[in-house]
Amino acid sequence: MAAFDDEDTTPRSAAGGVHLVRAGAVVVCFLVALILLLGPASHGILASPGKPHHPKHPTQSVNKSTTRVQVANGTTKQGAAATVTHQLFVLGWDVLPAESASVHPAHTIVYFARGHQRAAQDVAGILGVPHAHVIVRIRHSGVKGALQDDVIVVLGASTR
Repeated sequence: MAAFDDEDTTPRSAAGGVHLVRAGAVVVCFLVALILLLGPASHGILASPGKPHHPKHPTQSVNKSTTRVQVANGTTKQGAAATVTHQLFVLGWDVLPAESASVHPAHTIVYFARGHQRAAQDVAGILGVPHAHVIVRIRHSGVKGALQDDVIVVLGASTR
């Protein structure tokens, strides 16, 4: 169908409208492809700098007041476990009385019962223990009576 100008009675083609529709379709396709390639804004170039996103590990809240934490002294320093126990208590953790460990590791180890990894990582972060030393408890941890505890910290010789 041809359109007429008000001033001119000659027919005009509707091709200009078709080009506009095609251009819009190209823009939409480009934006969809860009989103698919870069991912949602929280993952791509628009994400906040310095805040990594870990979609595989949703953030789970740790209830410190109900997480049983046992600190055991595996060092030769008298009172080291009591000091760390008090520090965790002040921060709101459900700490058990300090114990002596039957093992004496070179570095502090944080054991955790299944389902308490996040709590163990939080405790390790407070104490400056590397993630490599946070491990699931699959056997006796060297702390008497700690089999039912959620998180067990065995202070190692490198403890300051």
